[in-house]
Amino acid sequence: MVLPKGYVCDKCNNGVLSQLDTALIKFEPVAFLQVHLVPHTKNGSLPKANFQNMTMERTSHNHIKIVLKDESGGIQNKAPLGDDWYSFSMNIRGKSVTQKFIKMLGRALFKIALGIVALSQGREQACSARYDSARKFILGEGDFNNNFFIQNNGKPHAGGRISYKDFEEGTMVAIDIMGIIFLLNLEEKPTLEFNENIKSNEYLLCSLRG
Repeated sequence: MVLPKGYVCDKCNNGVLSQLDTALIKFEPVAFLQVHLVPHTKNGSLPKANFQNMTMERTSHNHIKIVLKDESGGIQNKAPLGDDWYSFSMNIRGKSVTQKFIKMLGRALFKIALGIVALSQGREQACSARYDSARKFILGEGDFNNNFFIQNNGKPHAGGRISYKDFEEGTMVAIDIMGIIFLLNLEEKPTLEFNENIKSNEYLLCSLRG
């Protein structure tokens, strides 16, 4: 899905906004799934991911190269499945996630979410006062007084899905990227919090304040 010309200013898209897509792709769960599920990146190269204890790189359609940096990433629980197939597990150690990165990730997700509003309801709706705080946040001009959720355990799949619903108060958006599900509100009210449907053992709550 591509926004029509004129929906995003070229100066912003190639400047302050250009780093947001990179932040999303470098989010380690996304980077891991990209190597396994995406045949090539946007620029046509083969995907790769860099973790604390290993690197992963797709070298062909059906081959992934894994290079260990230390023994913590070694193959464990290897078991034969027949016909020269095996199951195994590996411990992938990622970098510490800072609040600065959480906000960068949030801005990338909000950019996608506001783009969906523009595609569905037009530029006038996306540029309405209702989303002033979201636009400022995406541009890095301030914090956003709300939270977003990341699902702890998703089921990987190729591709992505986005759905949203605007209420009298709040615009709720669900973004599914290869099985990683993000839930956010494009408005600062109501505040997203754990409830009977979104439980603390299933989702990670990320604050966009401060």
